[in-house]
Amino acid sequence: MNFEEAEKLIRKALAEDRKQKQKANPDLKPDQIKDNAAYLDSLGWVLFKQKRFEEAKKSLEQAVKEPEGQHVEILDHLAQVYMAIGDKTAAVAAWKKGLEVAGPSRREQQQKASVEKKLKDLK
Repeated sequence: MNFEEAEKLIRKALAEDRKQKQKANPDLKPDQIKDNAAYLDSLGWVLFKQKRFEEAKKSLEQAVKEPEGQHVEILDHLAQVYMAIGDKTAAVAAWKKGLEVAGPSRREQQQKASVEKKLKDLK
């Protein structure tokens, strides 16, 4: 996968999403526009894959602040970033939060099982 191109496209999608939100609600100030958590997750994951851990952390922490960012997969990505920078305590907390918010869908249950294994392997 071409991570530089992926990053460029995700940043373009974020910018376009901000424009659309501004257009839909012209009274919003730029700092009041919330970025799409899924786009932030994608950006964070691409940055992680490029070993740009601090940037990835910033993007993923922003994603999980949004209600739609409270998702087992996004929290798993954040935990993996925390592990990469050596913050095991934060990683465990993110994984545990992911277990709490995992939904009933098959995909989320598979992700939940993956996270449970990661936590078990840490012991």
